Amino acid sequence: MQLKAKRNSTTVVVNTVASENPDEAGRYSMDVEYGQYSVILLVEGFPPSHAGIITVYEDSQPGTLNDFLGAMTEDDARPEALRRFELMVEEVARNASVVAQNTAAAKKSASDASTSAREAATHATDAAGSARAASTSAGQAASSAQSASSSAGTASTKASEASKSAAAAESSKSAAATSASAAKTSETNAAASQKSAATSASAATTKASEAATSARDASASKEAAKSSETNASSSASSAASSATAAGNSAKAAKTSETNADNSAQAAADSQTASANSATAAKKSETNAKNSEAAAKSSETNAKASETNAKSSETNAAKSAADALNYRNQAQGIVGTSIGLGASPRDCPDISGNPSGYIGFMRIMSNAKGFPSIASGESSLTGFISQVDGTPAYTGVFQGWATRSLYTYRWNPTIGPQWTRHARKDEVDRLTQLTGNTRVYCQNASKFFGIYDSGTWGYFDAENSGWIPLSIAAGGTGAATIDGARTNLGLGRDNSPQLNSLFLDRTSDSTGAYTTGGMLHTRLLANDNTVRLAADMYVQTFPNEQGRLTIRFTYGGSTGATK
Repeated sequence: MQLKAKRNSTTVVVNTVASENPDEAGRYSMDVEYGQYSVILLVEGFPPSHAGIITVYEDSQPGTLNDFLGAMTEDDARPEALRRFELMVEEVARNASVVAQNTAAAKKSASDASTSAREAATHATDAAGSARAASTSAGQAASSAQSASSSAGTASTKASEASKSAAAAESSKSAAATSASAAKTSETNAAASQKSAATSASAATTKASEAATSARDASASKEAAKSSETNASSSASSAASSATAAGNSAKAAKTSETNADNSAQAAADSQTASANSATAAKKSETNAKNSEAAAKSSETNAKASETNAKSSETNAAKSAADALNYRNQAQGIVGTSIGLGASPRDCPDISGNPSGYIGFMRIMSNAKGFPSIASGESSLTGFISQVDGTPAYTGVFQGWATRSLYTYRWNPTIGPQWTRHARKDEVDRLTQLTGNTRVYCQNASKFFGIYDSGTWGYFDAENSGWIPLSIAAGGTGAATIDGARTNLGLGRDNSPQLNSLFLDRTSDSTGAYTTGGMLHTRLLANDNTVRLAADMYVQTFPNEQGRLTIRFTYGGSTGATK
């Protein structure tokens, strides 16, 4: 056998091993220092076997291995306060973990709130930029539209100028031809061409070069008119130049028209871009509002997390304080103070508030408040514990003499209440069967039965018959009607003594023969045939007074009657 130390003590080092071999008779003896040991049995040819754990105290008495293995351990008698202290320590650890989680959540929420705030600011800046871009695009669109309108006006003016230049060129050509034949007519036409050229020059503001050319052509035409015959070819050349200028003006008008179309398209594109920019600005504004709401929500969540963290911190502090309080209470509790010492803890007074005796105790029969239902018990041993409430206590005890179980409860309103609980061997004569319940006598030869149908009685199982209840016990002592009459002194062979005898019958009939209760008397033969008989009764007749009738029968039951 080996003993292995489970923990350190002042004289033993943990995990040290002491062994002892039995003698030839299988006996062994070991002197062991106080401490806790693991018991290992070693049998040759078999693996080591762990027998259990024993605890040796300074005041432990010598005993067998079985005595120590079966003794109560510290875990068996560990005070409730220590268990509650351990639970409180676990709760403190859980609360500390919750505090850490809430703190981390609060920090994350604060970080999220800061990020959301920055995103909101960015979205606001983007929205402002988009708004400015939309405003710029709108301005550009307006400018483009104005430019398009101006270009369209210019194109119209150029077209008009081209038409006028073409007409002027045609007039100059005609004038040149005419001036060749008539100088005066050419001079007049030249003056008209000069006037047309001047008109073209004033109308074509952006084509000053073409207008100047037309003016020079007009001046040349005037000079040619003065020398029409000699300069006719020059006038023709000038007319050709005017035609060329008119063509150039027409091309310029076409170009202006194209530019006007391009400007109009640019204006439409600018307007579309402006609308898109406005939509983007609206979306950016919505995003900014959403970001602002998200930032506020994150801020609210951060505050809530901070509040929860503070609450958890407060709860953790309270739990720590409670744990310290329970630890202090646990340190103040020793085995003897709760009835787990070497000597019994006696309670001399159980009649009042038992708060001073929470734990295990012994109540002697001479104690104040000893329950009357435990009469005959020399003592009650058990425990009392507190119940949730203001204040209330319950307990469980066993009687020394009868080994019966007693339960106890107390509160300020009802005081002490005791209940005795029957043992199984005290009710083993009660049997519940299908349809009936039976209570047997000691040797089970007879039983009292109650049936679901409503019948009941005392049955003799040995003789297979019902046993009537005696007259002395309140019954008839008989199993038949005649037997009951005889036992009650009313049988055929009895002479009952009656103070009076009422033979009543109830009827309100007046239209027929109606009789009252009848008195019958008969003389029977040995074979029970009727020899003589008589009846006496009162009787009413229709429309007559009542009468007393005595009816006598002789000659047997079929004989004459009078």
